[in-house]
Amino acid sequence: MPRRFTVTEKWKDCWFRGLKPSAKLLFLYLCDECDVAGFWEIDWGQAAFSTKLNLRTLQGAYEALMGKVESDGKYIRVVNFLKHQRNWPLNPENRVHNSILQSLNSHKNFQNKPLTSPITKGASPSTRGYGKGKGKGKGKKFIPPILSEVQKYISEKGYDVDAKKFMEYFTESGWVDSKGNSVRNWKQKVITWSGRDGREKETPKVCVIDRNPASKYQIDKNGKKVYLCDSCREVFKKTKFAAWADLPVNKLEKIILEQKAR
Repeated sequence: MPRRFTVTEKWKDCWFRGLKPSAKLLFLYLCDECDVAGFWEIDWGQAAFSTKLNLRTLQGAYEALMGKVESDGKYIRVVNFLKHQRNWPLNPENRVHNSILQSLNSHKNFQNKPLTSPITKGASPSTRGYGKGKGKGKGKKFIPPILSEVQKYISEKGYDVDAKKFMEYFTESGWVDSKGNSVRNWKQKVITWSGRDGREKETPKVCVIDRNPASKYQIDKNGKKVYLCDSCREVFKKTKFAAWADLPVNKLEKIILEQKAR
């Protein structure tokens, strides 16, 4: 297990103090996970798992670190890592520095490279963030697009899709489609939506208990909407349970029917 120096004065530094907690956490994570030269191979799925931050929050956290980190789309480099690890200037006769030099030589594309956000453009992580893929695309991780990317793609292709509704639908569902499957290619979903008046076919908005029209729902562990009508919700409030989406439908139905029978 490698050991790293940490600059404790950073907690008094104006730049670091001004960061949101998510950006501070991401910066500390990168400093711990990068190699001896300060390079981290992008794996946002692992970063999300380790930090418990979602991809959208990681995107904002990364953008807040611009200037202190940089990326070529495949790797992120902590700019002043060598300085703070007391490894600068480098000495070729130092065994540790030889490893650093080898890493620097393998990342020559970072020289004079403009800063980019690897979460939304050109990311090439080593593992998927939503489980293993099957067939084509195995090993690639799905990166949710941003609104401007969706709007540009729709405009270029001439599709009849409302970009805002598209983003709202899939962001709310956690990028899970109407069949409960994780989205692997958002552009294919745009094609599917084309000609549907800007919306994908959704599950009917009816109560799972009595099939009456319903407008209120909760998201279950599979990312699906579970609707309850007003009367069933009022009955459910009298139970000891906090959320109806946490219960299997058959158990939820039994609880509500028993409560109504009282």
